[in-house]
This record gives sequence, structure tokens and C-alpha cells, in this order.
Amino acid sequence: MQEEPSTEQLLFDVQRLSAELENLKREKVDLELLLETTTEHSDTMEAHLLSKAQLALRSSEEQFRAIASATPVPVLVSRLADGLIMYANAQLASLLNIPLEKLIGCSTPDFYFNPADRPKVLEALAKNGYLQNYELHCKKSDGTAFWAMISVQSLVFNGQQTALCALYDLTQRKEAEQTLQESEKRLRRQSLALLQLGSAEDSQ
Repeated sequence: MQEEPSTEQLLFDVQRLSAELENLKREKVDLELLLETTTEHSDTMEAHLLSKAQLALRSSEEQFRAIASATPVPVLVSRLADGLIMYANAQLASLLNIPLEKLIGCSTPDFYFNPADRPKVLEALAKNGYLQNYELHCKKSDGTAFWAMISVQSLVFNGQQTALCALYDLTQRKEAEQTLQESEKRLRRQSLALLQLGSAEDSQ
């Protein structure tokens, strides 16, 4: 059985990825400023700096993708305005049962079992800047419902306001809880039946 990550671990993963994205953003700004200050130099020098900046940015993006790909937690980055998925790792694609190349460009509301839940998530995110240990009823690409525990962190990604989200599939835990509840109900019914049987025998 998959070990359930702690709330602290989920939040740590989200914060780690968020920090990496912020570093990428700052590095890009620094490189762009560097290019702006070299406008008086020759076209050859400017072209060289541009090439160097593009290579550095590409390398930084690859580092972020490597980090997000390596984590066992399903991760996505979605645009706050409309929920457009701008980045996702293979673990999320596997969880949602959809090829990764098709997942990018989808909209997160498509994976809410109850669309009315999204405003609640956005409201909490707007209030605190993050959301921690929130249980959300989701659905896979084929409509199969499942429960997930999510941790969300707001951040700027590619110049846009987005949400970085890490998920954990709660299906096994929910199934175990349901089985336990059903067992407890059966036990209570059996206990009640025994008490009633004992009462009936005492009255004879």
C-alpha cells in the first residue's frame, strides 16, 4: 500500500517547487536586464548575450522540470484566471489516466467532480496565498471519481498568476474508512440483535 505523505511533506514539496520557480523568474529578469544594458554594444555582442540568456533560461527550466518530474507527488501548475494547466508531471498524468501531452492545455475544472468546489479553493488561496491539507473530490479523464488531498501555493509562472498544486490520492484511505464504517454498522446491528434476543428470553 502506498504510504500517505504527511501534510508537512506535501507543503514542503509545494514550497520547494515554488521557490525554484521564483528563482527561475528572478534569473530571467536579471538576464533580460543584462541584455537591456548592452544596447549600446554591437549587434554581435547583443546576439551573443541573447543566445547566452536563452541557454541559461532553458537550463533553469530544465532544472525545474527535473525536480518536478523526480518528485513522487503528482504536481501541476495552472493559470488562476481559467484553470489552464501550464505544467504537469507524469505522476499527475498517471493519476488522472490521461497522456501527459494531452493533459497540458486542459483545464483544471474538467477534473473537479463538483465544479462548485473550485471557487472555494480559489477563495482560500486568495486569502492566505496557500492551501494546505484540503480534501477535494476529483474525477479522472474517464469520469471515475476519487478523493485527493491537495496543497496549493500561489506563484507567478511565465509571467502569469498561477497556482502550484501537489496532490495525493486518498482513494485507498477512503475505501478503508468506508470498509471500517460498514464493519462498525454490522457490529452495532449484531450487538442490538443480541440484546433484543436476550431481552426476549428474559421476558419468557
